[in-house]
Amino acid sequence: MTVEGRRTANPRGQGGRLREELLAAALRLLEADPGVVFTLRGVAREAGVAAPSVYDHFPRLPDLVAAVRDQCAADLLAALERVSRRSVRKEPAERLRAVVRAYLRRGLEAPGLYAAAMAGPAGTMVVDLFADLLPGTVPGRATQAGRRAAALTLWTRLHGIVALRTAAPGTGWPALDRQLDTALAGLLRD
Repeated sequence: MTVEGRRTANPRGQGGRLREELLAAALRLLEADPGVVFTLRGVAREAGVAAPSVYDHFPRLPDLVAAVRDQCAADLLAALERVSRRSVRKEPAERLRAVVRAYLRRGLEAPGLYAAAMAGPAGTMVVDLFADLLPGTVPGRATQAGRRAAALTLWTRLHGIVALRTAAPGTGWPALDRQLDTALAGLLRD
C-alpha cells in the first residue's frame, strides 16, 4: 500500500496475488462486520485497487461470495485439524473436547467468518471430523453410520450454541465449558 491508500502494482508475472489480496480484503470486511453486504466496489476499495481490477478475478459478485465462503470453510477446518493433531496423545474424549472447544471459540470470536463457513462445505467436513474422533469415545457406535449420526447431533448442538450466543449475547449464558459439557452429554461415556 502507498501513503494514499492505493496499493502498488504487483511485479510482472505475479498478477495472481491480486486475487488473494481481494479475498483477504473481503475477509477483513466480513470479520469487522458480520452483516456486511459485499459489493465488488467495496472490496476493491478495501484492497486499495480500482473497481475494474476486481473483474479479472471475480467477474460477478457470486464468484467473490463463493470464494469467501470456501476460504472460511477451509480456514475453520484447518484450525480444527491443527487442534486435533496437537491433541493426538490425549485420551479420545479429551481430544474430541479440545476440537469442540476450538470450534465453539472460533465461531464466537469471528461470527461473520463462521457464518460464511457454515454457508459452504464446512458443515459436512466438520461432521466428518467429529465422526472420526468419536469411535473411541462412544460405546455402541461401531458403525460409520452410528458415528455420523452422533456427530450430526453434536454439530447441531454446537451450531445452536454459537448461533444463539451470537444472536442474543446478553441472555446470561452459562460458562462456555459448562455448555460444552452439556453438548457432549450422552455422547461421551467413561
